[in-house]
Amino acid sequence: MTYKAVKGIAPSCITDLISTYKPKRNFRSSNRNDLVKPSYNLKSYGFRSFSHAAPMFRNSLPQDIKSSESVNSFKKSVKIFLFKKAFGL
Repeated sequence: MTYKAVKGIAPSCITDLISTYKPKRNFRSSNRNDLVKPSYNLKSYGFRSFSHAAPMFRNSLPQDIKSSESVNSFKKSVKIFLFKKAFGL
């Protein structure tokens, strides 16, 4: 859903929950296409909300996975990345 929201394919109610990080100055991090992690007040709910969990997961991915061309290639790349991370390959 996060990939679709960033690419503009998801419904507008989900796309509105996510915003990209755009610094006011030119930093090295401005080319990484990261998402903004909003602050939250409720520890029990806020950490698990889509608007906070989706940027945390997407920002942890390598740049080549974030810049995938299609949904299918993104899914395949994320699946390989998570299997390698889980099994230490």
